[in-house]
Amino acid sequence: MDGSLHFGAAALAAGLTLSSPLAAEGRDARAAGSTVDVALVLAVDVSASIDADERRLQREGYAAAIAAPEVMHAIGEGAHGRILLTVVEWSDGANQEIRVPWTVVAGPDDARRVAAAILAPGSRIPHSTTSVAGALRAAAVLLGETPERAERRVVDISGDGKDFEMAQVRAARAALLDRGVTVNALPILTAPDDPDIAEWYRDHVVGGPGAFVEPAVDFRDIEPALRRKLVLELT
Repeated sequence: MDGSLHFGAAALAAGLTLSSPLAAEGRDARAAGSTVDVALVLAVDVSASIDADERRLQREGYAAAIAAPEVMHAIGEGAHGRILLTVVEWSDGANQEIRVPWTVVAGPDDARRVAAAILAPGSRIPHSTTSVAGALRAAAVLLGETPERAERRVVDISGDGKDFEMAQVRAARAALLDRGVTVNALPILTAPDDPDIAEWYRDHVVGGPGAFVEPAVDFRDIEPALRRKLVLELT
């Protein structure tokens, strides 16, 4: 499992798709008719407002939530009993990095492999400004390269701050909604100068069928908040 794929600003602006072996396998799988219940992009904020300890807590929370028994149960209850999952970390508009490429999760062993990839050391992404729009554009690229057909497509974005390039946020969000994608949010309520961060995500980021916001009160709360969120997203 290799998280080395990296999005550049030019590729995202042009709407280019990935040319990795995974993408080629995806085209073959779609042609063969393989199907999953949900294709889920987990877009994780690692911008400069999140320090090293918070990034560690965030990764640990994501790894634990994905492998949680209730999440495994939710996956197993689906019509196909399997989902596609990818994890992308993001900061400014030019920097989004795939932590976990598209992976089928159909049971605990798959989830443990995803968790291990999330916890693996190292990251090449600069911890810069906050571009929610850039994260949504990266998610759109990833959803264009799913290795199997999906009954539903969902973007699950976390963040502890706002993106003030509102025209870009609106455009990136609209592009996903126009393709039938649901965008949900996990705002992290740790910024004292941003008390309305959950409302901002609710008003400007989420959308599509069944869209919702599931706040985390701090970085230690990410794991239970994400567990609740994943169960809702996968059922």
